[in-house]
Amino acid sequence: MKHINFIVKAASLVLALGVLAVYSLIAADRQNKLKEYESKVAEIEAHNARALDRRSDAPASRYRDGVYEGSARGFRGEIAVVVTVENGAITAVEIASAEKEDVAYLIRAKKVIESIIEKQSAEVDAISGATFSSNGIRSAVIEALKAAEG
Repeated sequence: MKHINFIVKAASLVLALGVLAVYSLIAADRQNKLKEYESKVAEIEAHNARALDRRSDAPASRYRDGVYEGSARGFRGEIAVVVTVENGAITAVEIASAEKEDVAYLIRAKKVIESIIEKQSAEVDAISGATFSSNGIRSAVIEALKAAEG
């Protein structure tokens, strides 16, 4: 009977040690996987930060400060604009002249200026109902910004 108790206790001890050994291997594997995951996350975050830095730097360094003029064809004639750039950003777009433009279309088309300043680019959608006039303003701004590009 004593031998059977000893064998049962020894077998239980061997079983417990085996379970602990397996658990230790699983824990070590999970720790390695966690380190790999953290490394990949850090790499992705660094990549995204570099991409954001490049993107946020682009508008500031894209244009030289100054006042630039451009003109293009609108609905009925030439539209001339004056574009102001401060600290590398488009801060104002003014219509210098649009003598032959239909006033109603021109008033609607001026809404494109808000989009240009907001996006810091003339690559914005035309204004519905004033497509030719707003495209004229956009094209004139593009011409002006060519001289501002750094």
